[in-house]
Amino acid sequence: MKFGISFLYCPGGATLHTFRYDLFPGAELPESMMSQEMRPAGMDMLNFKKIHFSELMPNGVSRAIVAQGEKIKAGFKDEMQRLIRIAAGLNAETISMDFGIENAVTDDNYRRELIRLLRAIEPDLYRHEIELLLPVRIPLLPGMSTEDYLSIKRELMCPDIHFLVDIHPHELVGKSVNLHELFRWLKFNIKTVRFFYEPETGNRLVEKLLTPWLDCLKKNFFEGCVLLCPASSKIDVFETEIAYLEKLVVELNKNNKPDAVILCAVENSTYR
Repeated sequence: MKFGISFLYCPGGATLHTFRYDLFPGAELPESMMSQEMRPAGMDMLNFKKIHFSELMPNGVSRAIVAQGEKIKAGFKDEMQRLIRIAAGLNAETISMDFGIENAVTDDNYRRELIRLLRAIEPDLYRHEIELLLPVRIPLLPGMSTEDYLSIKRELMCPDIHFLVDIHPHELVGKSVNLHELFRWLKFNIKTVRFFYEPETGNRLVEKLLTPWLDCLKKNFFEGCVLLCPASSKIDVFETEIAYLEKLVVELNKNNKPDAVILCAVENSTYR
């Protein structure tokens, strides 16, 4: 069982002088932390065994690039090449970026242009032995199913591009959700699952809330990463949540077979 912490939106001033690399050998980092001076004090990249870089470019850029002209797209591809090369040099296994894939489900032109763009990126992913993960948000938009996303993956035919499923469990409380139906179409193409919540609003992740999801992932042969992601902007909450997640994951390990990779993440963003 492997664990990690996400520093995707780590509040400035946070330190890692007492960080337990033995418990959390994985790390999720934003693009800014490709530079050493932007990392929390005490962070030693060499102590992480699994590194994932998220949001290599702002969502506003990546979600709009499909509609841009060829000159702008060419510059985007050049920047992607640079970022992929840096991420690979820092021993990252995966990267993620939000291209607004849900738009490709309902807009045929967007679908064609997105597939063309991603196919142009694939050679650099292959060359640097790194994978690109496309976010899929749950709850899904009305009228959509995960089968729609699988059809895009099949049409894409890029072996180094997969999915990152973002789950907002508190938005689903009290609703009837067929978990098996959500995952069965994508089960062989999901590399990471993330659970988002906002501790400052009173929401917490607890074992009872997570267990049905984790059981469903196992039944669908999921072998990837599970990210636990509290959204907080305060250093004290950030540090408190790391301690809380540490205890939570210990309990999850006791009650679940060690065949999944769990990454714990701490974020200060609101739900996206």
